[in-house]
Amino acid sequence: MQKNYCSTCGTQLMEENGLCSKCDAKVEVNRYLEENEVEMKQLAVNEKRLPAISNQEGIKSKFFTSKGRLNRKVYFLRVIVLTVFGLIFSLLASVLDTVAAIFVFIVTVVPFLISSVMLQIRRCHDLNKSGWFILLFYIPIVGIIVGLYVLFAAGTKGDNTYGADPLNQEI
Repeated sequence: MQKNYCSTCGTQLMEENGLCSKCDAKVEVNRYLEENEVEMKQLAVNEKRLPAISNQEGIKSKFFTSKGRLNRKVYFLRVIVLTVFGLIFSLLASVLDTVAAIFVFIVTVVPFLISSVMLQIRRCHDLNKSGWFILLFYIPIVGIIVGLYVLFAAGTKGDNTYGADPLNQEI
């Protein structure tokens, strides 16, 4: 005997009241779906529930690449994220014994430094400056001025040498 399935979501129907118990779709009473049709319907419903991971930026593309441009707002927010995590790990390291603190320091500081440099490079790219421009960050007093410039200066309007304008890209 074939079982009745919802033609919208593929759920097996328990009652023949004309409505699916899962998606409330109107169901044709003697409509039988083949097994492969049921699987396809259920997969389609599950895909709608799950976010498309391939369309979202991953941690690597957000924090660990020097390619492309980064506008002021995104740069500022990502620096805040790094700062908060840095403070949390610093507090954690301060309450641990010496060996554990050194381990936490090494494991966290290296990725934070790499990420910070990558964000700075991408922000410089938005200003149509080379990534080497960030070396000025590490000169006393000059670094403060350069840091403020990178944080507050508007990026190049439109495309530049380093890519498309991040403000014109779809989010």
